[in-house]
Amino acid sequence: MSARVFVIDDNEASRLEARAALSAAGLELVGESEVGGRAAMLAASSCSPDAVLVRLDATAPEFDSVASALAHLPGTPVVVYSTAADEADSPPPDGTASVGVPFEAAQLRRAIDAALDAARTEARPASPHGSDPEAAATVIAVYSSKGGSGKTTLALNLAVGLRLASQEPVALIAAPNDQGDLPHMMEVEARHTLSTLIAALDADPAADVRPFMSGHSSGVALLPAAPGAVEGSTVSPEAFVRAIDAVSRQFCFVVLDLGVTLDPTTLAALRRASTVLHLVTPSGVSLHRAAHADRVMAAQGVDAAQTRVVVNYVTPDRVPADRIEDALGVPVFWTIPHDANLHRNAEMGRAIDQSPRKGGAAGAITRLARQMAGVPVETKRIITTLNMLA
Repeated sequence: MSARVFVIDDNEASRLEARAALSAAGLELVGESEVGGRAAMLAASSCSPDAVLVRLDATAPEFDSVASALAHLPGTPVVVYSTAADEADSPPPDGTASVGVPFEAAQLRRAIDAALDAARTEARPASPHGSDPEAAATVIAVYSSKGGSGKTTLALNLAVGLRLASQEPVALIAAPNDQGDLPHMMEVEARHTLSTLIAALDADPAADVRPFMSGHSSGVALLPAAPGAVEGSTVSPEAFVRAIDAVSRQFCFVVLDLGVTLDPTTLAALRRASTVLHLVTPSGVSLHRAAHADRVMAAQGVDAAQTRVVVNYVTPDRVPADRIEDALGVPVFWTIPHDANLHRNAEMGRAIDQSPRKGGAAGAITRLARQMAGVPVETKRIITTLNMLA
C-alpha cells in the first residue's frame, strides 16, 4: 500500500513539482492546500494522510503550517522542503524531517518512508488507564435495544465531544452490522472498512491502524462498516474484538456504535468495553426492551457495574428520571433533554452543529463528553457545544 501524502505549498509551480515527484516515487497525493494554518489542517485531516509535505520558506507563512500540522495531526509525520537557497541547508523545525529540492523521486520516497518508520516507533500518547499496554484506551460502547433512540448520533457527537474536551486521539468504530450511516453523517469518504482492517491484522497483528481510518475535520478518526451491513455475517466476535484492541493501542478513546441486536459480536464488544452507555427513551416499549436487554447482558457476562443508563428525551414528554429508574431497576446516569433544534438540524442534514449554545441536547452531550474525558464539567468557559440529531 503506497503512502498517502498531503501537500501544503502556496507556490503553484513548486506544488506542480511536488505532485510530479510524488507520482514518480509511487506515493499517493490525497490533497493539497495553497494556504497554511488551521484551514490547511482541516483540509488535511479530512483526507487522513499518512504524511504531510510542507514547503518551508523564510518569505512565506509556512512556519504556521508546520506548527499547525504538528498540533492538529498528532502522530502524522511532517516532511518539509524549501525552494529558497538560504533556507535549503537550515535544520528543519523540531518534530519534522526534511527533503532537498529540486525533488528526486527516490530521495523523496526515502525521506517519507523514513519519517513514517520513525513515527511508528514513537511512544504513543499517554493512556487514560496508565501504562498498561493492554488497556491503551478508554473504550465506550454506545448501545440501545430499540431503533430510533438516537444511538448513532449520540456515538458520533460523543466522539467529537471527547476530542474537543481531551485534545487526545479519538476513534469511532461502527458495528459490523451498521447500515453505513456514519460516513454520510460525518461527510467523509471512507476508503477502508472494518473488514479491510481485520484482513490486514490477520496478515500482521501489529499493523498500523491509522491508514484504515477516515479522518474528520474535528480530529475524530472513523472506522466504518461497509454500506448495506454486508459485513455483519462475516465478522466474527473474535475478529471484532481484535480490531477494537488494535485501534485502542493507538488511540486514547475509542467509541463503539453498536447494533440493536444482542448477537455474539455485539455481546463480545460490550464485554470488551470499559464503559457501556445503554441509551433508552422514556417510552414503554423502549423501557421494556431495555430491561430485557439488561438481563441478557448480565447473563452473557457484560459487567453491570460498567453499564450506565442514558435517557434521550426524543419527545417533549418529560417522564421523571425516578420513574424510569423504577422501571429499569437501575439508576439513570445521564439525561439528554428534548431539543427542537434536533429536528431543524435533521431537516437540513447537519449531523454535527458546533454552536455557542450551552443548553439543551448540545449542552448535555458536551458535559457528558467532558465527564467521560475526565475534564471538570462545571466550567466558566465551554469551548464548543454540539447539537445532536435524531
